[in-house]
Amino acid sequence: MKGLKKITCAALAAAVAASMTGCSLDASWIAKSGETKLPSGVYAAYVLQDVMYGYMMSGSAYLDQEGLSESLVEDAKAYCTELLAYQCKADEMGITLTEEEKAEAGSALDADWASYSAIYEANRVSRESMNLSYEISELSGKLFKAIYGVGGTQGVAQEEINAIFDENYLKAGLMIFSKPSTIDTTDKSEEEKKTLQETYDNSMAELQTEVDYWVEQVKTIMADGSSFNDVMIAYDFETQAEEYGVANIDVDVESSRYAFVDKRDETIPELIAHLETAELNSVEVVETEEYLIIACPQDKNSSEEDKVTAYDQILMELKGEEMTAMMEEYKESLNIEWNDGAIKRFAPEKMLIGY
Repeated sequence: MKGLKKITCAALAAAVAASMTGCSLDASWIAKSGETKLPSGVYAAYVLQDVMYGYMMSGSAYLDQEGLSESLVEDAKAYCTELLAYQCKADEMGITLTEEEKAEAGSALDADWASYSAIYEANRVSRESMNLSYEISELSGKLFKAIYGVGGTQGVAQEEINAIFDENYLKAGLMIFSKPSTIDTTDKSEEEKKTLQETYDNSMAELQTEVDYWVEQVKTIMADGSSFNDVMIAYDFETQAEEYGVANIDVDVESSRYAFVDKRDETIPELIAHLETAELNSVEVVETEEYLIIACPQDKNSSEEDKVTAYDQILMELKGEEMTAMMEEYKESLNIEWNDGAIKRFAPEKMLIGY
């Protein structure tokens, strides 16, 4: 009896301590609804990314701003609520990822993890936790199609999607180069204006040189019978080699890089006007207010696989807002329980960023 009494008292003391602090002794999870739990690493990674960005933009005094820590916590909780809602809804509908889809999510994480694994692990964020957020992102798209896609529970008719595609979409290969920011000469002296203009002109000259180089590459590559898609792949190889080094190049050479442009997009009238009238597979540089674009119009009906991309855009246009509203309502029904102990453990001010 004495032994039993001691154990009972110890358990009671632990329970009292936990109730006084309002914390769970298990900080492995951050939020749950029913039997579905979200690991703390997902929450911690979001907080860490916010803190790192703040330090980069504002320096070491970033977290000294009044109320900022509480704001970051609320942002991270909102993010976790989103993930938990999609996971619960998918469970409810019996929707899961295939092994291939899981592999795609893992591949999407690879670059991020390769660059920042040390700082994630220093803050007790595992690759498994990070991978879960990528998988739920993949799952959200699959859930959207299961509800609103052709054949879904509230699916859009294929005929409606076809009609919008036929009327409004153009297909092209696009290599987009951002122009330097326009100069603001307000309250500047004549000498300062001259310096700013020279800086802008030099940047534009460098950009034009790069565009001219790639126009020549296009001619060379396509002269051998290769496609503009091959040119875009070559561009990815070269730019990644410059940025990350040859050993770190990971370019998908199988996928199509062609884009579908919505003719109703009012931000790129010059590009749309060109694509509507230019000969298929011709190559020309189109200048807009913000970009220089090497454009190569394509037959939008030439690949059924490519059309899936356009159909996804159209479906999001038709049902994206409805999906958002439905998920907002669904969140309210989840009765989410938060783990205060985990929230305190991964507080913004406790994040380690010196790695």
